Amino acid sequence: MGFVAGVTIPLNRGNQNQGRIEEARVRLEQASVNQEAERIRMKLSLFLFYQELEHSLHIVESLRSDVIPEYELALSEVRRAYELGSSSYMEWLQVQNDLLAAREQLLEASVLAHQNMIEIERLTGVRIAQSASEQ
Repeated sequence: MGFVAGVTIPLNRGNQNQGRIEEARVRLEQASVNQEAERIRMKLSLFLFYQELEHSLHIVESLRSDVIPEYELALSEVRRAYELGSSSYMEWLQVQNDLLAAREQLLEASVLAHQNMIEIERLTGVRIAQSASEQ
């Protein structure tokens, strides 16, 4: 009768840096997710700035082509009526104030459009406006 005994010693054949490799893989994946989130955030910002730019340009165009010319016409008609005595000074003053308010809105909308254009250029790195000297 014989007795046989054996001892098993585990040899560490795996990579000793497996934990570090897994940590690096997780960091890389996290960086990729963060990069995608930033891309989406920038794309949304670009979309919002573009929508605001379009809205501002629409307001500018409407004020320039419709509102301000109508107020200018009304002002000249009320001034003429005032000179003829058929309109009061207060009516003439009110039309002047309305015209000034429309011009102020035009200025504000133009500034807002310009600011949105700058933000779009900043986000994209592409110049979208030409100065008068470049045209």
